[in-house]
Amino acid sequence: MSNFNALNIAAFESILTHEYSSNGVLMPFVNKKVNVVGTTVSFPFIGSKITTPYIGNQPVVGTTIFNTQKVANITGWIASDYIDQNQYTRTNVDIIPAVAIENGKAAKRRQDQLILDAFNIGATTDYVVGPNVGGTNSSLNVPKMMAAKKWFDDNSIPTDERYVAISADAEANFIQIPEIASNFYNTSRALADGGMGMKTWSHWRFVVIPSMAEGGLPLSSNIRTNYAFHGPAVGIGLAKDITFGQAILEQNNSVFLKSVFFMGAVVINPKGVLKIQTYEA
Repeated sequence: MSNFNALNIAAFESILTHEYSSNGVLMPFVNKKVNVVGTTVSFPFIGSKITTPYIGNQPVVGTTIFNTQKVANITGWIASDYIDQNQYTRTNVDIIPAVAIENGKAAKRRQDQLILDAFNIGATTDYVVGPNVGGTNSSLNVPKMMAAKKWFDDNSIPTDERYVAISADAEANFIQIPEIASNFYNTSRALADGGMGMKTWSHWRFVVIPSMAEGGLPLSSNIRTNYAFHGPAVGIGLAKDITFGQAILEQNNSVFLKSVFFMGAVVINPKGVLKIQTYEA
């Protein structure tokens, strides 16, 4: 005799009826300003200083510190649905929370895309880890990550809050490298533990960006652009974080659901965002 009751069936079917889609992953790792008022938000960028010789009994000449404002434009985004109230009588799944979950995931993915777009525009142009580093038309490898590390170290970028946003293809190839997969080199075995997602290696914390309808990581002629970044080098302005709303519209016998947010993103220090290009067949 079956142990499934109506509640079991409803919970099971609510899982099955969801299309596979990702949630946002980048927001916890960047610099944020909240409760922004207006259509723009500014982040100060302070340059470095250098000492000058001290000469006794002589006027001290001040040096002007380089100070600019990096501006992010605030834009609004919404995910919404109308649900026919008669659907409740034709299914044992509660449609409203299922749709609300998808709206929320769509909003979080859009936040990630705004960050990725800022990476693409604001990353340093002084150096790019190209697709031929470590091998002609190669995927993510140790030489590529060492090249990124060299750039960050040479530019005095702190070792804490270093992240790498990579594609699933880049991760799949990276974890097959003996220096990454073997416990001879690492106490944490990426292959045995299921991948590099949220793992740390050589001061890098890896974040896997899946394929997204919003765009995801840039891909052009088999060349994927991944990003190494320092969290404080990226600024996020939130005029309104993701909020959910629901209203019953009697005139068309439907329920209106929405997820809405207002946000802007900008790279504050270009040296803190580096493009790493990988080949994907």
